[in-house]
Amino acid sequence: MNRPGFSLIEALVALLLLAVVLGGSFTFFSSGQSWSARAAEQAGALGEMRIALARITHDVRGGRQLIYPAPGHRSQPGLGLVGSHGEIVFYLLVPGPAGSPAAAANDLVRQEAGGTPEVVLHRVTRFLATVDDCGPGPAVRLAHLVLSRALSPPPSTDGLSLVTSAAIHAPRHTCLAAR
Repeated sequence: MNRPGFSLIEALVALLLLAVVLGGSFTFFSSGQSWSARAAEQAGALGEMRIALARITHDVRGGRQLIYPAPGHRSQPGLGLVGSHGEIVFYLLVPGPAGSPAAAANDLVRQEAGGTPEVVLHRVTRFLATVDDCGPGPAVRLAHLVLSRALSPPPSTDGLSLVTSAAIHAPRHTCLAAR
């Protein structure tokens, strides 16, 4: 008998091919969606880091004197400076609050001497500063900064790092190392 239509085997083969094509399409689109979410997370973290570094470089450029780390020494965690109004300002890493998702990383805080710490950035894994040796007499002081941040809460090790330099533009300052 020759009837028009598909046999059972032909229909099963067509369904199997349709399942393979749909499965591949689903995998492709779901991986694209997770990549898009990851890119959005990285862009957000990068924006927050740029804002934090802009604040630090603004303080350095408007400051009178860099006081920590000592000029010419290796990179140190943190940065200390005398601000434009004579206030002493420190940028330090402090442990994140217990129980928070960012507890394994640190918070970067800005603290004026005698004041309360203000969180500048969460989930910071590294903040290092190096100050160029100014040599004898007044010279331009340059601070090199490295800021690294975790993208996801632990146990993830993914992160971003930014590096920048900023110079003190005060008309008068002295080198503490020369004293």
